[in-house]
Amino acid sequence: MKLGKLAAVTAMILLPLSTLPAADGAMLAKKCQTCHGVNYDKHAMGESPDISKYSARKLISELREIREETPDDATERLMKEQIKGFSDADIKAVAEYIAAQAKKPKAVQPQQSMPGSMNSDKTDGGKQSMSGGMAHKKEKPCGM
Repeated sequence: MKLGKLAAVTAMILLPLSTLPAADGAMLAKKCQTCHGVNYDKHAMGESPDISKYSARKLISELREIREETPDDATERLMKEQIKGFSDADIKAVAEYIAAQAKKPKAVQPQQSMPGSMNSDKTDGGKQSMSGGMAHKKEKPCGM
C-alpha cells in the first residue's frame, strides 16, 4: 500500500509539470524583430548576418553560444541581454519559429508618405500631381 501512496504523490507533483505551456516562439521572437526586422532579414547593427536564411539548428547553436559565452563586442553584449533568461526550450521555440518564417511570404513593411512624394491616392492621367510626383492609378489588392 505504501507504493500506491508514493505513486499518487509523485503523480500529483509531476502532473502540473506536464501541463506547463510550451514556449511561444512567435511571442519570444518579437524581441528579435527590433534589430533583425519583421522578416528577420536585416543586418542588425550593420554587423549581424541575415538570420532569416538560418536553419533552426543553426539558430539554436548560435543562440546557445551567445547565451553561454562571454561577449566580445557591443553587438554580442546586446544579444546576450536580449536572450538573458531564455531556457533551452525558449531558444528552440524561437529558432523553429524564425526558420519557419523563411518559408512564408515576406511581410510588407509600411511606408510613410513624405511631403512632395509620389501621390498614389489620386489619378490624374499620368500628369504631375500637386505633391510634385507622378500620380498612379490605385490598384486593387491581390485576390480581389
